Parts: sequence; structure tokens; C-alpha cells
Amino acid sequence: TNRFAVGAGGRVLVANLDGTDLRTLEGFSSGAVITAIAFGAGGRLVAAGALTGPRDDKVLRVWDLESGNVQAVIPLAGAGDGFDGILSLQFIDADRLVGAGYKGLQLFDLRKGSNTLLSGKIHRGMAMSPDHKTLVSGRCEHLDRTGSSEKAGCEFVKVDLETSAVTVLKTFGNGTAAAIDPTGH
Repeated sequence: TNRFAVGAGGRVLVANLDGTDLRTLEGFSSGAVITAIAFGAGGRLVAAGALTGPRDDKVLRVWDLESGNVQAVIPLAGAGDGFDGILSLQFIDADRLVGAGYKGLQLFDLRKGSNTLLSGKIHRGMAMSPDHKTLVSGRCEHLDRTGSSEKAGCEFVKVDLETSAVTVLKTFGNGTAAAIDPTGH
């Protein structure tokens, strides 16, 4: 059965696409605005991150869906109170995720309980190659609170997820959304 997850009131709600088997995952405060959710490990894990809220909510939180238990809580480096958290998440494999947000592009290692800054600046969108070895992300110097990147000096970067090498692909005035063709063309 296919499942979906949404952030609501500091909680992550997981259910089947037909609306059955609703599960509520707790851990964020009611003031947290959860903007990033990802499934991993064959659908056994779900990870979430908040964009806004108190500093204590600026973490990557990962739950095991079979037990409902929290598997990891990893702080987002450099985040404080307010508007500076995670915008998107993607699992690389069962033990690693990439988070994009206002504090850069960060690699989260679930086994070590740590994170590494891959690229600074503000990262909004990202796309991973089908083999999970390469990531493309749009990054900007700054964004206003509406998310506008107009005149923000945006560029697209390629990240080698095996070596953490970052290469600038193209500079644009205000582009940040990214996609990789899964067919290899």
C-alpha cells in the first residue's frame, strides 16, 4: 500500500493513500512548521525537518514506522529561533540524508548522529540522480521571507555524494528549482 506523510501542527501524519491506517508521529513543538518530509529504508523510516519555530525544533527527526520510535534527532548546524530551517529532504540510502535549507546543504549521517555542511548559502530545491551518487541544487545568497530570490545571485551546483565535491554548473539571476531526468537523457 502506498503511503503519504504531511506536517501538521508540529506533528507528522502518515497514512495510506486511501486515508486508512493513520499514524501520528510526535516530537516537534506545536509552533514548528514542518516543511520537509522524506521516506527511506524501503518505507520503514520517515524523516522530517522544520523551517520555522524555536531553535529546539531545528533538527532532523527520524522515526521508525514499524515501532513509532524516534531513531535519530540531529541538530541543524547554525540554526536559531525563527525562519532558518530545512526546506527539503532526500534519503541517499538507509543511513544518510541530504537536507536543503536556509543554513545550506547538509549531509546527515544517521549512524554517527552527525551532519556535515556540503555547501553554504541558501538551498531551496534539489534533485538526486537515480543512482543516488549526484545531487543538483539551486542556491542563493539570500531570500526574503516570501521566498523570493529575485536579484539574489542564484546558481546551480552539482554535489558528488561519494566525495562531497561541489561544482558550480550555472549562475542564474533567480532560479532555485531543480530536477534530474531519471531516464539518463
